[in-house]
Amino acid sequence: MVERLFFSVLMCVYNKTELLEYAIRSVREQSEHSWELLILDNSDNNRENTWKILTQSSETDHRIKIFKNNENVGWAKGASQLLKMASGKYMTFLAADDFLLPDALAKVKKAATEHEPDVLWVGNKYFEQRKDSLWEIGDMPPCERRVLNVRQAENIIYVMEHVFYNAFFHYVQVDFLRQQNIDFYHSGYGDCAGMTRVLSEAQRMVVLDQSVYGLTANTSQSRGTFYWDGEQYIFSDQWQSVRSAYRRDAHFSFHELKYCATVILKNEIGNMMSLANGSKCVNKEMNPVSKNLLQRLLQIKQILENHMIQEMAQFYGRYQYEQEIMAVILRLLAGYQQESAEDRRLQAGWLGKFLKAAYCQENSEIVEKKVMTMEDLEDFAEALTDPQNTGMFGLGVFLKMAGRLREERIAEENRRPAERVLQFYQDWKGKFIEQIWNDLGNSGALRDNGKIELAAFCKYVMEN
Repeated sequence: MVERLFFSVLMCVYNKTELLEYAIRSVREQSEHSWELLILDNSDNNRENTWKILTQSSETDHRIKIFKNNENVGWAKGASQLLKMASGKYMTFLAADDFLLPDALAKVKKAATEHEPDVLWVGNKYFEQRKDSLWEIGDMPPCERRVLNVRQAENIIYVMEHVFYNAFFHYVQVDFLRQQNIDFYHSGYGDCAGMTRVLSEAQRMVVLDQSVYGLTANTSQSRGTFYWDGEQYIFSDQWQSVRSAYRRDAHFSFHELKYCATVILKNEIGNMMSLANGSKCVNKEMNPVSKNLLQRLLQIKQILENHMIQEMAQFYGRYQYEQEIMAVILRLLAGYQQESAEDRRLQAGWLGKFLKAAYCQENSEIVEKKVMTMEDLEDFAEALTDPQNTGMFGLGVFLKMAGRLREERIAEENRRPAERVLQFYQDWKGKFIEQIWNDLGNSGALRDNGKIELAAFCKYVMEN
């Protein structure tokens, strides 16, 4: 009986070949020999040079198997294609501009053989390319080796705190991925959502207290890009994975979930700021797509309408979240003055009405209005009670500005928009609490401290 290969190393190549041979050599020079290297060429130019390097490598070592697409499908879809062909027990992804550190596979195999985990989390070193050499600029090994086979929710917190958890270079059992239908493309686009699903579904995990991956910090082709057809789903998929683990465990902890929400939302806000700063946009296949101010504003609006994002905001702190998102939106509008921000934002539905009610342009800056008019009050009411505004985004700005309308200036009949907003908010909180209680309360399965914490959280939402 032929022993199964231990490792399938997956790699996608796109045009650049500067570090490709170095990446391939880092696998070939491993002291552990039970591996295959599956390489997919996604190049749409420089194809001849890329394919020459890959062909020479595969002819030199039969463990290297090469494939090519007629067009770029991106690393996420490419990795999912390669995963279907993987024959190893564990898979890992190696970017074409990164490399495995010496004895990486031997170190991983030793721990994996001893503990048989679904996933083995590893550390990485950072390198910077300077002229013709690579310089180490940082090392991020987990602080200790640990076997995680306790409560799943507890495992999530530990890995998030100690590991670069949403990277694709960790080692996952291929059979586990197939059983859970995780392919890093269809079932949660990309490494962020895919690895969070791995984290939330794995029953047995090992954290290796060693760095085995070399990450080249200044060469990534996805650096500074915004995933147009995935960004509005990636972070809600991550939260869905986390909350599913807590539901299965019949466990609730406000502080733990706040930590998870903060980690996920910080990434989301950073990516939206990248969008606001004019970063290149790519589709799910990582091909460039041109997007103007209005389209970028509507993309942010779509993210804000995601009910999972809004649920996270309650743990993160809804008014802090709102302030940080407003900084993103104002940065976007400020950077596109040439496209007439005033006209564009009015086309953005409820978000456009909110911006019209709360902000005005003074000289070359967009600033918060000093006085709220009755017209502004009506716009606020329409924006905040719009069914698409699932989290009543903008309520904090409204409450702050409402105090700028003096009581004597508001006729009795003109108080109705404000009262409508406040009543809508009370109703919204009631529905939100009911949903949280049914979902995270696991239909009454919570016991002891978990039930007390959930009740306290619901009380907090109702009183704020």
